[in-house]
Amino acid sequence: MLPYLEVVKDGELEEETPLIEIPNVVGMSIKEASKILKENKLEAKMEAQEGLDTENTTVKKQTPSAGIAVKSGNNVYLEY
Repeated sequence: MLPYLEVVKDGELEEETPLIEIPNVVGMSIKEASKILKENKLEAKMEAQEGLDTENTTVKKQTPSAGIAVKSGNNVYLEY
C-alpha cells in the first residue's frame, strides 16, 4: 500500500478507522464540553479569548452537530 497516495494493491485491505458519534455539548460549560469531547477522542476548538471563564461560559453552538459520525481526532468547533 502507498499510504501517501492512498493507493491500495490487490489483496491489501485498507484499515478502517472506527467512526465516533459526536456528543451533544450545547448547554454545557466550555470546560465540561472539552472534557467530554476529549473522552470521545475528539478535539474541542474555539476562538481564543484572553481571560475566558471556561467554567461559567456556556456552549451555544457546536459544529459538526451532535450525532454526526466522524473519525477519531476530528475537531469540534464550539461557539459561546
